[in-house]
Amino acid sequence: MNQYSQLKKIERNARFQVVPQTSHYENKKPNANKKIPERYFCLEPLVNMLRDPNPASRLFAIRQLQSWNNRFFVSKLRSFLHDSSEAVQIEARRKLKPVEMFYRKKFSFFQFKLKKEPDEPAYKLGFAITCLRYAQIWVEEEKLQEYFFRQAIKYLNQLIRVHEPKAKYFYYRGQTLLGMGQNRFAIEDFKKVLQFRPNHTGAMLTLIDQYLTLYALHKALPLIQQLQQKKLPASLTSVVNFWHTPQF
Repeated sequence: MNQYSQLKKIERNARFQVVPQTSHYENKKPNANKKIPERYFCLEPLVNMLRDPNPASRLFAIRQLQSWNNRFFVSKLRSFLHDSSEAVQIEARRKLKPVEMFYRKKFSFFQFKLKKEPDEPAYKLGFAITCLRYAQIWVEEEKLQEYFFRQAIKYLNQLIRVHEPKAKYFYYRGQTLLGMGQNRFAIEDFKKVLQFRPNHTGAMLTLIDQYLTLYALHKALPLIQQLQQKKLPASLTSVVNFWHTPQF
């Protein structure tokens, strides 16, 4: 099956979307036991089309993006702002505008709420996550990215030290520390996440990745074995099974 046919199949079966990362301040409470459909992980055909030298293929792929709020796709869309095809430029600009507006609205909302209720943990966490995601996904300049990471750290530290420590506070602080290049401190935070929630998949995957990077295979193996007992999407299962090979 060629790339075009694969993409049409994805489009027909389910509109493409990146599974959003949720938090407690969002209106709809996520169902922790709900299995993520495997089709959400079938991104290779779309990525290949975005890299295709044919402008028609690139335009088609851009139009399939129903959620583009992640670093890779934002970077690709920005690169298309100077594309040789005017139609590709227009479509890329149309896709990027809502992302920018999304963050503006988030910042305005949480800044307004924090002025009224500066000690409310939910608003502190919401603002911290907004700063974190903005730095991870949207910001290009290194110094500006560091500024927003530090803003996220500031509020997450307040939540941990002043309010009751929770797994999600350590998880988001760990992500922020990774973004700042402070990987060893991030590892300690992800370990604390597992103290609160021993089956936290995100924390386990991040720790495995960090341990393998540091060649601490004896620390990665128990987590890999624990993940193998969980029901994960096939794409993640194949990665976990690859990790759990004789060389480890």
